[in-house]
Amino acid sequence: MFLMSGLKPGPTPEAKATATAKADSSASLLNDNQENKQRQEQRQEQRQEQRQEQRQEQRQEQRQEQRQEQQHSNHRS
Repeated sequence: MFLMSGLKPGPTPEAKATATAKADSSASLLNDNQENKQRQEQRQEQRQEQRQEQRQEQRQEQRQEQRQEQQHSNHRS
């Protein structure tokens, strides 16, 4: 009589493949989430930079307008 020396049947190749596929898909989901977060952060940074640039441009324009007005009023008097 042949006795199995405590060997338990392991997972079938199909079960292994399924587990590997699940692990791969969850890993790729994590990567996607990280990439999405990074993209969002980059977009936010870009928006903030654009807003700052716009404010600076507006200030410069206002200063120029004020200078022109002062020059005009100086010429008038």
